[in-house]
Amino acid sequence: MRPAAVDEARLVELAGVRALEAAWDYWMLGRVQARVRWRDRLAGRVDGYRDRYRVRARPSAEGVESACSCGRRQPCRHAAALLLAWSREPESFADLEALAAPWEEAPAEELADLFWRFLQAPDEPLEAFVEAGRSRAWERQPPEGRLRHLEGFLGERPEEAPARFDELAASLAPRAGEGEEVRLRRLELEGELLGRFLDLPGELRARLGLERWGRLAERWLGELEAGATPAPSSAFPLLARALAEPDLPPGLYARLLRAAVRLDPRGVVEELLRAASARAEAERRLGRAGAEEERERSALALADLLALRGRGEEAARVLEEAAGLPAVGERRIEGCLARGDLRGAVDAARGSLAAADGAAVRYWRARLADLLEASGEAGEALALRVSNFAEGADLASYRRLREAALRLGRWPEVAGAARAALLRQEGRAALLAALLEEGEAAALAEELPAALADPAVPFDLALRAVLWLGRRDPRRARALGEALLLTERGDAHQRARLRRALSRMRLPAAGEPS
Repeated sequence: MRPAAVDEARLVELAGVRALEAAWDYWMLGRVQARVRWRDRLAGRVDGYRDRYRVRARPSAEGVESACSCGRRQPCRHAAALLLAWSREPESFADLEALAAPWEEAPAEELADLFWRFLQAPDEPLEAFVEAGRSRAWERQPPEGRLRHLEGFLGERPEEAPARFDELAASLAPRAGEGEEVRLRRLELEGELLGRFLDLPGELRARLGLERWGRLAERWLGELEAGATPAPSSAFPLLARALAEPDLPPGLYARLLRAAVRLDPRGVVEELLRAASARAEAERRLGRAGAEEERERSALALADLLALRGRGEEAARVLEEAAGLPAVGERRIEGCLARGDLRGAVDAARGSLAAADGAAVRYWRARLADLLEASGEAGEALALRVSNFAEGADLASYRRLREAALRLGRWPEVAGAARAALLRQEGRAALLAALLEEGEAAALAEELPAALADPAVPFDLALRAVLWLGRRDPRRARALGEALLLTERGDAHQRARLRRALSRMRLPAAGEPS
């Protein structure tokens, strides 16, 4: 039984025009809160301009029974606001009968806990009741029910999504002494949970993290690989779908592939193999810049499938042809390093550098430099880093180049070219910041006049440089600081700070070294 709707003309008869006008204000301003209904009765809270009022109403064809904590004649303006909200937005009223359903068979301890939640949230008891009911409904659901409503339960309170997902995954964990039928059903539900994870919206997936999916997938794969019972029919479609995920860790990707090959219903893997081969060849021929990631995935998938089919020579040839692609070349290097063959890894990196084009060239120069340093060939490694830096200078790569050159004692040889490249590609502000980090007084004093004249250099950075130089060469720093003041850059606070600093700089006496 639902409460009867009361139209505005009837409200005027019952409460008067002024009460209806006030009710409109309350409703339009969102002041009718905590709206609930119980069968044919309504209740809520109206936030007045001086106080909050608890209102109850029972509208029917004969009239309206109402009560309000304001103590005025009924129906008052607050009761009229509640009735207006019911006539305009009935869906906004929570159905207490439905909310109470999870508590029908609750033990006394849970009811006492619910009552305690009410005491802790006296201003919003309805929200506390609704939240408690949702939690209990989730807890009482069997795994099948939780899976059906997974997105709703996880998305309802995103901050609790990881804990709820973990709880559901734990409920599907293997149990000692379970029969074959139970195990098969559990594996089906685990697979369904893995598949539903992949269907979740991006924001919710990001909150859960692919690592969480990976842990569950590892457990599921472990049971499939054990082979104590047949795999569920849904296993292969899930594996094929999961292999298309671009961010899978290499180890998990390889296990998924092995499981797909082992199941191989009706030669589907051979079809995948042919498709991957055709796709890799097409991407190789296209060679366009935007296709690099697709080419990498295609080549790796093809090589893995060939290797798992026992066609190792073909797999090696696929990797060799695509060696210039970072992920493919890294696969060859990882294989060499796993065998302890550092020389082989260096040779593989050289081959990848020779085969690379575009942005991959810089990647392979840096990778080869790392391997050369590890093998003791630091001179060649430094030359590669200098070449890379000349093509793409920034402050971070400048720091790395300087550290590498300092280790070899060769920074003075490359400093000039490195600073020129940084100035050319990143501007004078980046160069000034680099010189400040280095603490090179002579280079900083040489660069500072041009930096002070460059409006692209922030005043605060120029001020720091002048103050730093003042501790080493106060005469020159004072002259540069006065020149900086003449530019009329910086705010009043910054300029006052510079004036104070200049007045405190002690200039060396005649004949005293500066």
